[in-house]
Amino acid sequence: MAAIAFGFSLIAVNAADAADTFRHLKGKEIKAKFAGMDFTDDVHWADAFGRDGRIVRYDMGKKNAGKWRVEKGQLCISVEGEETCYQVWISDTAVQLRDPDGTFFLEGVLQKPSARD
Repeated sequence: MAAIAFGFSLIAVNAADAADTFRHLKGKEIKAKFAGMDFTDDVHWADAFGRDGRIVRYDMGKKNAGKWRVEKGQLCISVEGEETCYQVWISDTAVQLRDPDGTFFLEGVLQKPSARD
């Protein structure tokens, strides 16, 4: 029983350490990181962030266009008439988009744009 409890405590400590590696990005940092880059899970979806504020979303084979901007320290994305704003947290190329209250929402990586249709 003690071995099981010890194993759980190691997992909890490691998860807490991993969470501490993410840094909250603010206004200009968000624009500098996202402009001209892809945010993706490398399998199902990708958001291509144009330097001009346009975004192209590729999601399970569907392509949609929209706009993105930074407002009040948050990344705001508008696709298909629906806008959502997120806090941006980053650790190297790993990015988490979180609801304004800090609740985890979506995780992916930032990378140079991939060739697509």
